[in-house]
Amino acid sequence: MPRHESARLIDALRQSGGTLARAARLLGISRGGFRDRLPSAKRSHAISCSGSWTSQKRCCSSTWPTCRVWSYSTSSRLHRSQCIPYKHILIQEVAYHALPPARKQAVHERTAPAIETLAGDRVAERYGELAHHDSRCDNTEKAVAYLQRVGQQAAERSAYQEAIAHLTRGLELLRTLSDAAERAQQERGLQSALGLALTVTKGWTSPEVGHVYTRARELCQQVGEPLQPFPVLRGLWAFYLMQGDLHILRELGEQLLRLAQRVQAPAFLSEAHYALGSPLYSLGEFALSREHLEQGIALYDPQQQGSLALLYGSANPRVSCLSRLALTLWYLGSLDRAAERIHEMLTLTQELSHPFSLAWALSFAAIVHQCRREGQATHERAEALLALSNAQGFAA
Repeated sequence: MPRHESARLIDALRQSGGTLARAARLLGISRGGFRDRLPSAKRSHAISCSGSWTSQKRCCSSTWPTCRVWSYSTSSRLHRSQCIPYKHILIQEVAYHALPPARKQAVHERTAPAIETLAGDRVAERYGELAHHDSRCDNTEKAVAYLQRVGQQAAERSAYQEAIAHLTRGLELLRTLSDAAERAQQERGLQSALGLALTVTKGWTSPEVGHVYTRARELCQQVGEPLQPFPVLRGLWAFYLMQGDLHILRELGEQLLRLAQRVQAPAFLSEAHYALGSPLYSLGEFALSREHLEQGIALYDPQQQGSLALLYGSANPRVSCLSRLALTLWYLGSLDRAAERIHEMLTLTQELSHPFSLAWALSFAAIVHQCRREGQATHERAEALLALSNAQGFAA
């Protein structure tokens, strides 16, 4: 139904006092014809035509699919028999935009807590809706918090473009907050999560990635919480990895290891050993690199660290350690051990169901196959990597 047609129906209802018969006469059609112009949709929120509000349960629960428009003939509400069912989304849209600003804000103010109450322990499924309503009733702090959560949910599904949209919207809303301390606290989380999504979609060499993680590090220093800098430092480490500055990489790896040891966070130790072992490999210190990478593998706990890749925009920690260790072993002359580590890594990625970890594993597998002069295997891994990267939208 075109928007102008929806507007005509709404105007007719206003002029008629809200009854179908009078509205139909104003339009010169039958009452049945008027109803026929109100096609049904599956469901959506209840909207008030002239300012009244249906019950919170009616507007939020999926068990109430019918949207009703109420109007006032005098100062009192019409009887339920006079209310008109409007299911079509354009009817609701036109009705919503006809409301004065204060009434729109009141609608959103009442909808958000109703959703929270009715959703109960399944509120995580409604973060997007809650962010929408809270952002339109000046409840900025809650809106930003929900946008961060829904952005992180999108990243967990590998929907990184969607995550970027939510997190960017959160940063835009955050500028309206007057409390500097609260703004810094929330911006730190948003920037860190945004760095993850940008890393995957634009690559570690993107200046935008470097800017986001640098800003996140500044905010961590402002906030002063000991655990928070780890994901940010890890993101910066990944950015400098592509810049090729091995000495900065080694320095950041040492900082990460000290931080993980100081706060006694076993979940970070595997990542920290990888962050130090990787530049040591590139610096030619293969024995020391092997020591750190093997410690990272030994310290890996799938229960605690299985989701760490979501924090850093990288591969699973064990996959990262195995990939670099395979190359280290090859340079140390242990060709068969290198092949064993590649097989172990690829087997692990099949269990993880994490596309980026699989892409990481395929790239290193191709390199090791090439080092071993296994042309067919190298070609197969490269083809699989290209297909996966194109399908997932990973940076080239």
